[in-house]
Amino acid sequence: MIFLLLLIFPLLISSQECGSHFNDDGNPLARILDDPTDLSMQENRLIGGVETHPHAWPWTVQVVYMGKHRCGGALIGRSFVVTAAHCFARSRLPERYTVYTGGHTSLSGQPHEVVNITVHPFFNAFWASSFDVAVMKIAPEVTLGERVQPICLPLLPPPDNKICVVAGWGLIHENGTKSTILREIHVPIVPLHVCNNLNHYAGRVHTPTMVCAGYSQGRIDSCQGDSGGPLMCERAGKWELQGVVSWGIGCGRVGNPGVYARILPALGFLHSTMFFLR
Repeated sequence: MIFLLLLIFPLLISSQECGSHFNDDGNPLARILDDPTDLSMQENRLIGGVETHPHAWPWTVQVVYMGKHRCGGALIGRSFVVTAAHCFARSRLPERYTVYTGGHTSLSGQPHEVVNITVHPFFNAFWASSFDVAVMKIAPEVTLGERVQPICLPLLPPPDNKICVVAGWGLIHENGTKSTILREIHVPIVPLHVCNNLNHYAGRVHTPTMVCAGYSQGRIDSCQGDSGGPLMCERAGKWELQGVVSWGIGCGRVGNPGVYARILPALGFLHSTMFFLR
């Protein structure tokens, strides 16, 4: 019986509106980004990304620990946020955390209490940082609108070299200061055989549960404070949560693109957690 419910539940939540990207006039759009032919960096790209259009990514949330920025996250339902499991290394007590939805500057938007934190049961079990995924239930549930929308969960893995987007309030440069505004970077999905070769991570990436995105030349990357934030890729006019910021060596270093916790193999965990906590 439980197995049948878990099969049905994804269909129930996938029918909701999700993954709509908004422009400055509040109209939904899907910004289609061209796939690069290789991993070379265009010279006109801005180092460290650019400020997002306010509320352009309405599922991006800020996770705050004891009043200070801790991580990013992505809204996947009215009461549920996906983030990285390692964001709770200091504490898994829900009352120590607050989630802000619909914000653009740091600590803005609507605050929500965290009533439950569920870390993937296989986090760090088979490989360092494997299944680096966690779900938070928040209260009160969000009111959906132009500034707050859930992102879609993925149906398929992202194709190699596809340009995707990462958003967060993390460090602008390695050992720098955290951003006070939401920023975004556009990075290609790195083929895993490339990311794991001797010029990159030399086999340290756990291919079943991780995905790499970035440039071999570095310079554009996620950084500390961006952990848990969404790696979002467009498919058929909708944006899907393909990963969350997990780890890397430094920020924007040559040969070390960002490594993200893959969402697709965690779907069973996400669906079952939302079902039993609904």
